[in-house]
Amino acid sequence: MSDRSFNTARVFLDTGAFDRHDGINGDGSSLLSPSYVANVAAFLRLAAQHRVYIMLTIDLLPQNTLFQAMAAGNTSCARANVAGVNLMYMTPCYIWAKSIFATALVDQLASQLTEDELGIIFGLSLDNEACFDLSAAPFAKFTGQAREGTEL
Repeated sequence: MSDRSFNTARVFLDTGAFDRHDGINGDGSSLLSPSYVANVAAFLRLAAQHRVYIMLTIDLLPQNTLFQAMAAGNTSCARANVAGVNLMYMTPCYIWAKSIFATALVDQLASQLTEDELGIIFGLSLDNEACFDLSAAPFAKFTGQAREGTEL
């Protein structure tokens, strides 16, 4: 890429699936798959050698039981008036789980890369094409009154 004057690329991280453990999700015994993170680090080293800046992108949380439990949280995280895809943006536990993912990823990459290699990451996109569902709560109702701690 660099020999053709390109210097940026967007790379999607594979968040895996509950029946497939070859993505960043791993087998659920740790937050992130050590082998997947090592592979990302190796890729970033190559990008740094060629001065190609990388934006790492994910769509969902890593699909493992640890992140599923964090996103589900407990009753203090429940939002009865939020449903569907809107849960990903409007519930504290899901937002907290995303922050845990981002922190773990950066920490693990930082432990494997030099400062210059880590600096090749120009961005971390935690939601590709974020959107809300207007047919799901809390946007599905056209009338009502919203108060702290109450449901529409």
